[in-house]
Amino acid sequence: MNIDYYRIFLKVAETHSLTATAEQIGYTQSGVSHIVSQLELEFGFPLIMRNKSGAAITQNGEQLLPLIRDIVNRDEQLHQAAADIKGIRAGRLSVGAFTSVAIHWLPKIIKEFNILYPNIEFDISIGDYKRLEDMVSHEEVDCGFTTGTMCKNMDFTPLKQDRLLALLPISHPLANGDSLPIEAIKDIDLIIPGEGYGYDIGRILKQAGIKPNIKYSVSDDYVAISMVENGLGITIMPELIVTGSHGKVAILELEPKHSRTIGIATRLNVNTSPACKAFLEFVRLWVNARLPYES
Repeated sequence: MNIDYYRIFLKVAETHSLTATAEQIGYTQSGVSHIVSQLELEFGFPLIMRNKSGAAITQNGEQLLPLIRDIVNRDEQLHQAAADIKGIRAGRLSVGAFTSVAIHWLPKIIKEFNILYPNIEFDISIGDYKRLEDMVSHEEVDCGFTTGTMCKNMDFTPLKQDRLLALLPISHPLANGDSLPIEAIKDIDLIIPGEGYGYDIGRILKQAGIKPNIKYSVSDDYVAISMVENGLGITIMPELIVTGSHGKVAILELEPKHSRTIGIATRLNVNTSPACKAFLEFVRLWVNARLPYES
């Protein structure tokens, strides 16, 4: 059993490409292919199907993925625990986040965290709410920034209330108001943006008993802002996304006010590594010092 081979197979499963895996880990494509072949010899059946579009994981390979991932995670925890006993926190930490946290929080957090723990390396994965929930649940990441909306069967620490704001074309008749009544949304074309807070939008509209006219759904937040700029409708976005946006749109608070709860999550009933524990505590203190939690 070669743990590094297992890590490389997990990367192939993530990228669905031998070439992309080789580029990311600094191997040759033939080297990655050889390693997968060695694993297939070890197990006695194919793990991937090679084709023109990449590398598809076989059904047998899919069955082994959770077990292989568990072995790799436990190996990392073992080495981090040993390092922690010696007073040296070291290792690799996998963190998931949605786009707005990855842009506005994570680089600053990692920079300051690495001053205290320079021997910890990071793997960062970006996804929407549902993808982040899956990554945490399946232990693809050690921890993940997500929201209270998507925290079933997770150990969730709330960090920040993030206001949900309405973005309107500056020419819209309601654009000059101090706020946008939630009831007004039912009469306006609505653009559902990316990141995953469509769940939050659905939640607040359901609470208000409003059936929206969803005109467009887009996977990128900044495309949604551009569509609002061009008069295609309105959208609702968290303040963290709107921060720093250069879009020429009117930004109004919703009436009544609504927000999402940003937090950080780990899988329930799993012993987190020393590095992850240190990171979770650092994040909590970092956010509390700069962005105090408001209920």
